[in-house]
Amino acid sequence: MENQDTRIEKIQAILEEAIAMVKIGALASESCIIDEDLQMRDNTDYYHLFRRINALLTNIRHTIDS
Repeated sequence: MENQDTRIEKIQAILEEAIAMVKIGALASESCIIDEDLQMRDNTDYYHLFRRINALLTNIRHTIDS
């Protein structure tokens, strides 16, 4: 069983990644991004983004519960 400090550090890293993905998703939506390769074009792009964010948040939940 991990100690509390290790768990908190792991959770902080996962949260930072989740926050970054939310910001990237917001920027890559139909907003001010000019680069067409970075634009999210359809629901599949959003599905993959939200699936990854959900996995990160689930990982946080499991880390807290362990």
